Amino acid sequence: MKIFAPFVRFFPALVAAPALCMLSGPVHAASVTGIRMWVAPDYSRFVFDSDVALRYRMFRLKAAHGKPNRIVIDFHKSRLSSPLPNLPLRGSVVSRIRSAKHGRGLRVVFDLLHKAKASSFQLGPYGEHRNRLVVDIDHPAQTRAPAANKDKAQPNPPAVPYRSEQAKKIIVIDPGHGGEDPGARGQMGTLEKDVALQIARRVAVQLNKKPRWYAVLTRDGDYFLSLRERIRIARREKADLFVSVHADSVRNRHAKGGSVYILSHKGASDEASRWLATKENASDLVGGVRIKDRDDLLAKVILNLSQTATLRQSKQLADRVLAALGAAQHLHSAKVKSAKFVVLKAPDIPSVLVETAFISNPREEKKLRRISQQRRIAAAIAVGIEKYLAGQRPVPVVALRQHVIVRGETLASIAERYDVKLEDLRLTNGLKDDLLTPGQVLRIPPGDDS
Repeated sequence: MKIFAPFVRFFPALVAAPALCMLSGPVHAASVTGIRMWVAPDYSRFVFDSDVALRYRMFRLKAAHGKPNRIVIDFHKSRLSSPLPNLPLRGSVVSRIRSAKHGRGLRVVFDLLHKAKASSFQLGPYGEHRNRLVVDIDHPAQTRAPAANKDKAQPNPPAVPYRSEQAKKIIVIDPGHGGEDPGARGQMGTLEKDVALQIARRVAVQLNKKPRWYAVLTRDGDYFLSLRERIRIARREKADLFVSVHADSVRNRHAKGGSVYILSHKGASDEASRWLATKENASDLVGGVRIKDRDDLLAKVILNLSQTATLRQSKQLADRVLAALGAAQHLHSAKVKSAKFVVLKAPDIPSVLVETAFISNPREEKKLRRISQQRRIAAAIAVGIEKYLAGQRPVPVVALRQHVIVRGETLASIAERYDVKLEDLRLTNGLKDDLLTPGQVLRIPPGDDS
């Protein structure tokens, strides 16, 4: 089954001019059916649901005459189908949200605690979701704090400690989905995003009991992260390992057990893997990608860099995690599987994706809701990671050489001189062509014998 991405239109950061965002939309009155929000560490996301694509204008008003800074959205020929709910605004830069009729349409005003930038884009219907207008309001740097809105349905394990200077290995644990992207849903209403976060937190706590490791979460609350942002977090933390935690779902309610995946270059290892990769990679279609996530350079690096060594390490990590998981619970697959997961594409970080169990299986869903089972799975994942790290030998770092261009030199001659591949030379220096300038400094990657 093919999945078609909804049409997404991006807008620049807001300025203090009144006219800013205008979309073509319906000629009849649109109905805004609801508003939802999630608070991330650096921004708050507000999602307006509607029956059709909305036509709107968004602008910012500065504080004046006793009124706070505000972000205003005027919806053309639109109405609220019900009053705005009382949203949990704590942790965001928004102090109040109010609405009123505005001409033939609707006006929604965000009162702000501080001056803040915002951006918006629309998403079309996808899965359970209808038309959506997404508004992201950035948190000023001085007010950023850990996200609110954490799931309170189950007791949280102890908070993950801050990074220790003595930590030798950094493991980034990635709870799948989040925010308006709930992932799979069980018959009892259990959401994959909640289970993944609970287990991921426990993996991090387990690892941080040992002085040799340091574990950090890509998200520690209920908010959306794009797949590329998860990779960026791992690289920012200088991760030695990346482990993404999920809960599987298929139509067959009798399917059970855990699985471990690594990235596949040439295609998934079987049809089920292809289906699962399509489902997981569609997360960005559900939650939308922020303007700041459009990092074309990173995408090119991910697509072009050789991952042979990284994949080899990923396979070793996956083998250890799978063995430990199999000692703690039933396995759906006794072998490591491969699929084209976007979230595993960091070219220099061994990465695996763990499907802890089938949330679509009522029995396994019930188990996943238990703290004891979450601890059992988390402990198994942590043991697998520890066994992999314990067996690793330090890899010597090869320093990049530098070469200053002189008149008459070509990229091909420099590649031949240093015995490196021409394409590696281009990639290392981010060159789009072979044009060189005298005085330009090139970084020379390690050769085949380095």
